[in-house]
Amino acid sequence: MKLYNQISTNALVPVGGLLPGQVNTIVAERLYHLGDHLRSTRGVYTHHGIYVGEGQVVHYAGDRAKDADSARVRLGTLEQFADGQPIEVVPYGTCLPPIEVVMRAHSLLGEARYNLVLRNCEHLATLAKVGVPFSTQVREVLAIVGTPLAAKMAASFMAGGAALKFVGAARTMTALSAAGGLIGGGPLAGVAVTGAAVGAVSLTTLFLAYKDDPFAPDAERHARADARRTGWLTLLFGALGTVALVSLLGRGRGAALVSSGLKSVGKVVGGGMAAGAVVCAGAPLVLAAVGAKTAYSRSKKKGAKGPAET
Repeated sequence: MKLYNQISTNALVPVGGLLPGQVNTIVAERLYHLGDHLRSTRGVYTHHGIYVGEGQVVHYAGDRAKDADSARVRLGTLEQFADGQPIEVVPYGTCLPPIEVVMRAHSLLGEARYNLVLRNCEHLATLAKVGVPFSTQVREVLAIVGTPLAAKMAASFMAGGAALKFVGAARTMTALSAAGGLIGGGPLAGVAVTGAAVGAVSLTTLFLAYKDDPFAPDAERHARADARRTGWLTLLFGALGTVALVSLLGRGRGAALVSSGLKSVGKVVGGGMAAGAVVCAGAPLVLAAVGAKTAYSRSKKKGAKGPAET
């Protein structure tokens, strides 16, 4: 399978500008190229297909009003594909030659294996475009779901489930002591270990959205790399920061210092020591997620400005 470098295109065209009939075909040929991966917004998700020329697109489509299982790979017009929404060309760094993309798309016509997670319209488009089926939408959904699951795990670990009710101080201290013992420390070290561990589990899921894509343009790949790097660094400093906060707010030494420090943090959310422990475990997670997202957005903007400046 031979890949080739593609000059990135990012045409965003209102469907209203595409007239029906022969004029529509002429306009389409100026905007799109054979084998272009097209996507169109559908509210909370995007619909994908492959442009095969003469104003036609190969994509998964069906009449859900008549049959929920009617989705199959069909050949339709740009108007049918867009369904009244703008059409955007998905940029690639490397991909298969246009004629091979079109041939692959045509070979999939009639397929009826649609699955929202494992075989959706984006899987179809990427399979034709680069020979590998994948869906960035699925990755992003998994990333969104992963964060609250990690937060729940933190609460359950901290107090054996009691942390959700902001009680169970003894269990919280026991859990922190056990976590701190993994690195030869005590309850205070346990605050950092737990925060880092919970954050790492969340980021492993979150980073599915920032996974490297060898077929993406260089700017996109750099942005994803920046997001992953910033996320891990923010996680580390966030975990260390919670330790410093507990030490600053706590009184006494050892367990007493940790207990009083966590109680002070817990008061912020109207709880006690266990609540403070959950906050300290969740803070690095939130900071890492925000840091990764911010780094990705900034890098994307910088990459978009780069070509214009040169």
